[in-house]
Amino acid sequence: MAELKIIQSNMMALMACDALRDFYPGERPYVTNRAGYAGIQRYAQVWGGDNVTDWRTLKYNVALILGMGLSGVSNTGCDIGGFAGPAPSGELLLRWFQNGIFCANDYVAAGAITAAQQMGRAVPDNLLVLGFDNREFSAFWPIPISTFKPPLEQMGQLGMQLLLGQIQNPDRPPRGEVTKMPAALIIRKSTCRPIV
Repeated sequence: MAELKIIQSNMMALMACDALRDFYPGERPYVTNRAGYAGIQRYAQVWGGDNVTDWRTLKYNVALILGMGLSGVSNTGCDIGGFAGPAPSGELLLRWFQNGIFCANDYVAAGAITAAQQMGRAVPDNLLVLGFDNREFSAFWPIPISTFKPPLEQMGQLGMQLLLGQIQNPDRPPRGEVTKMPAALIIRKSTCRPIV
């Protein structure tokens, strides 16, 4: 049973989606989950769980949300300002909001910039937007998009090697090592506030 525990949250989200589709035919279900395993993004937004009103939690939430985004779960959030503890100071609450948006790819970043502008929010003055994958258009968007440039081909090749190795040797435990690959952070206007 312990082997199945990791998929419990995914199955819960899938069942919630199925129930919402049955109850509201033709409507897109929206589910928020507190946990998830690989593939959770198919069924739910992930919420980081209860947090505390302090600077340390803000630091951890940023790492959590960036890590989830890098793992393909782009719709992730946390309790802005904290869930437990005293009311946040104005400075802490402001910094929580200023974290901005880290997008799954540059197309999503372009959409986020457009949506922010339609809502009267200035990028980068009111909101920072960071893309992921360095598409050619991102340098020429009306507000050039800061982006993360991962070695996508190298990542795909390694992923396929690991997958094929696991298929060929299903009884072998998965590798527990970390592979570091070169990547670049390309800073453009969508994350650069003017110095006043």
